Amino acid sequence: MKKIWNKFQSLAVAKKLLALSLVMSIVPICCILVLNYQLSGSVVRTQTGELIQANLEQNASNIENFYKGYEKIIQGIYTDEFYTQRLKPINRWDNSERYQAEHEIGERLQELCYNNSGVLGIAIFGTHYDTCFYDTVTQSGQSSFCFDLNNNTMELIKDERRTIYLPSVCIAQEGYGIYNCMYVVHQLTDFSEYQKGSVGFVILCFDETMLEYIYSSGNTKSNVTLIADNKGNVISSAENNWKPQKLELDREKKAVFTQEEIEKAALKYVKTRKILQKTALRVKSKGILKNQIYVLNIQDVNYGMRNFAYISVIIVLVGALAAVLCILLAWYTS
Repeated sequence: MKKIWNKFQSLAVAKKLLALSLVMSIVPICCILVLNYQLSGSVVRTQTGELIQANLEQNASNIENFYKGYEKIIQGIYTDEFYTQRLKPINRWDNSERYQAEHEIGERLQELCYNNSGVLGIAIFGTHYDTCFYDTVTQSGQSSFCFDLNNNTMELIKDERRTIYLPSVCIAQEGYGIYNCMYVVHQLTDFSEYQKGSVGFVILCFDETMLEYIYSSGNTKSNVTLIADNKGNVISSAENNWKPQKLELDREKKAVFTQEEIEKAALKYVKTRKILQKTALRVKSKGILKNQIYVLNIQDVNYGMRNFAYISVIIVLVGALAAVLCILLAWYTS
């Protein structure tokens, strides 16, 4: 600095004035550039956040409507006395009527499956877990691909009076391929004997790729969408060859987690699996279906600023080059 100051002192008055003018011009320009970068960055982040939020809201609405489409099928079965009446001889193991009842239920379920796209199968379970079903994968009411649910699962859901959304299950069978199956479950009640409780329940199975199709088109290099339930299961993801996963949560202390806990675990999930490999990630979520399911969006908050940062560097370099040229020109002409 001392050499520069001595060099400045030795300059002619005209050159001193030129140097001071250049410094007085460059400093405000640099300040304006920094301020403009900060303001522009804030605007870009705000607008990006608003677009992501709007996209999240739209995805959540579409996914909820998707589930409600399948709920309508279940509600149709729930309110149709045909099924509860046919379940009575099945539940009391009355062989004189049981097989006819099973056949009639199977025909109805087959019709429902073929009239509703995306349904892999529908099953009706009695109180003793006797099952009537139709499976579109095997195209049969005798051989099942979809309904490999064990009695532990049945015990967990049999006392639930609300609609239950079970996590995805990857099922593979030779000759039928691989499916990530998802399930919607609801009790069946005989309204004429409501006080006696459930007479069985209905399970609808559908393909996870149908759900993925709704939101996957909005995934980009800077943001991804995941679907998780409140028990910490990732039930849908647009990753290649994805199979159902669990978020890293402390399941020894609790079975159901808060929205904040799900968000933190989803952020870790994305980083661990290197879906987005940036450090400045932010997660937003929206609960649907009475917060049984969460739609999560994880985004790279700095992605929108990268091109602007490159432009700012170019402006600085061009300004520096112009300043150097002015100094050299003034130096040789004075």
